[in-house]
Parts: sequence; C-alpha cells; structure tokens
Amino acid sequence: MVRNDPNTNTFRVIQEQTAAMAFEWKQMTHKSFGYVYLVHDVYFWGDNTVKVYGGNIGLLEAVGKPCDVTKYRAEGYTNAFFPSNFRTYQMTYKRVPRIENVEIQLMPNLYPHVSWERETSACESTDSTIIFRGFSRQHLRMFIFPSDQAEYYANDFEPGEGMEEVFILFNEHENLFSLPTMGNIFHVSYALKGFFSRHVCGSSKMCTCLSVDNLKSNIFQDIRVRPNLIP
Repeated sequence: MVRNDPNTNTFRVIQEQTAAMAFEWKQMTHKSFGYVYLVHDVYFWGDNTVKVYGGNIGLLEAVGKPCDVTKYRAEGYTNAFFPSNFRTYQMTYKRVPRIENVEIQLMPNLYPHVSWERETSACESTDSTIIFRGFSRQHLRMFIFPSDQAEYYANDFEPGEGMEEVFILFNEHENLFSLPTMGNIFHVSYALKGFFSRHVCGSSKMCTCLSVDNLKSNIFQDIRVRPNLIP
C-alpha cells in the first residue's frame, strides 16, 4: 500500500483513512524553523496542503485516486517575513481500490448472501477480493475471490448461540491491500430464536454489530445501515 522514498526513507504514510492521509517524517531542524507544509500534488488544479507547526506527524485531508501514483511532499519553511523552503521530503503512494457497496442478506432458512463492488479505477482487472469470516471464539477463515466474482453464498458456517459473526473485506492489488470495509449491512431479515449477532468490520476495535435477541420464529427484523469505511 505504501511507496516510501527509496533514497531517504524519511517521509512515510502511517495511516490511510477514508478521506485523509496521516504522515510521519524525520524531524526538520533549522535555527529559524517555522512550519512544515504537507502537500498533495494535484495535476491541473490547486494542490492540497496543510501546515504543521510542530512535531513530525501530520494529517492531510486528501487522498489520491485509486491506482494512480500520487505524489506527496513535506516542505520545511523558515519563520522569516518571507518564508523560504530549507528542506523537502518527497514520496509516492499508490492507493489500492477499496471494496464498497457491500450487501449482506440474511434470510430465514437460507444461506447468507454477500455481494460487493470494487471501487472504479484504472487498475487492470487482476485484483482479488479477500474475505475473512468466522465466529467469536473461533479462528477466522480466509476466502479469496477473483476480480470477476462479486458475490458469495456463506453456506459453510453454523452459528452457535451467543456467537458473533465477523466479516472483513479487503481488495488485493499487486500484493498490496486496500483499506478494509466495515459496517456495510444494507438489508437483514431474521427469524431466529435466542441470541445471534453479525459484525462487518475493518478492525476488532471498530465494528458495526447487529443483534437479534429472543425473536419469535414468525417475526422478521429489517435493518438498513448506511455504508462507511474506517474513519
């Protein structure tokens, strides 16, 4: 996912977020140090920038298009009346297309049906969709799907009472991985007794949980949740 500067390795991405990039760089020192400009180069348009007045970590609220090699810079400036650039770090970053519009349909007496889309990009259609799926207190299993497949009938797991089901979806491109998709439950229909819940998440700390507690067999719960990515 990350393309560091191969010459200096002093400027790198530490986190890709939904609409922002977090960077870390080697501390810039100067007797008249003023600030660091984080810059996202945008062709034929104004660059995206943010000033960082102290430290060596900053958040730039901009991301490049998927599969485009995007250029980023960290520019050190003095605090003079006319600031001058005394040091610049550069790097490139290729963002992997993300999985989006995930829909999980859970129908009574039928296997769960999972479908998804891949973010539109200039990448060749050689990507793979990776799903980690399982239940609490069990190891997750990995499933790999080719780029031309966008659905999955989850018929290989049986939930136990009180268990939580987990889905984690990634896109793989050239041995790089996308930001995981979380919380994308579009439609759910249940007719269950006891307690059972499902997670669709990008990390163990940030999940959307759907629980069904003591439902009668003839009662259906329809729940719709807007899709999102890890913030």
